[in-house]
Amino acid sequence: MIEQYLQYAQEIITKLAANSIFAEFGLAGLFVNSVLASTALPLPTEIAVSALLAAGQDKLLVFLTLAAGTVAGGFLSYFIGKSGAKVFRFLKPKHQEKEQKKSHEMLAKYGWLALVAAPWVPVFGDIIIMIAGAKSYDFRKFTIAMTAGKIVKALATVYFIGLVATRLFGGM
Repeated sequence: MIEQYLQYAQEIITKLAANSIFAEFGLAGLFVNSVLASTALPLPTEIAVSALLAAGQDKLLVFLTLAAGTVAGGFLSYFIGKSGAKVFRFLKPKHQEKEQKKSHEMLAKYGWLALVAAPWVPVFGDIIIMIAGAKSYDFRKFTIAMTAGKIVKALATVYFIGLVATRLFGGM
């Protein structure tokens, strides 16, 4: 049964690798995909990584591109949240100030952990990063925590997809 799933996955990845979009845009396409995917858009980078690795792209280059794109997208999300905070301040009702103060305190206390874990939580993780921007979370702490989380996720993604691709296509 597992062999059937692996064969099916191999067929899909082979079709993706042959897709002209991945062949035409390659690493640049992965970079754009990863920046956009890090702003709460549902664009799974794993598909692009799978296709590029199946097409024989160098794992290190795929990792570096994915890491750079997701980190850039994380900064973009932070600044989207930061600029959106002005809009929220204008629109927020006065009775919500207590709740907002409490969430700011929680972000200050657990923020680094939430930011390191954010890349592993689909969509909501990107929103956590935007909230950090909206709450003006310390930029230096944000940079360290978010970058660490994004790099570890990119490394794990390329490593594990590389293992699967090696199993499916051999000698990668």
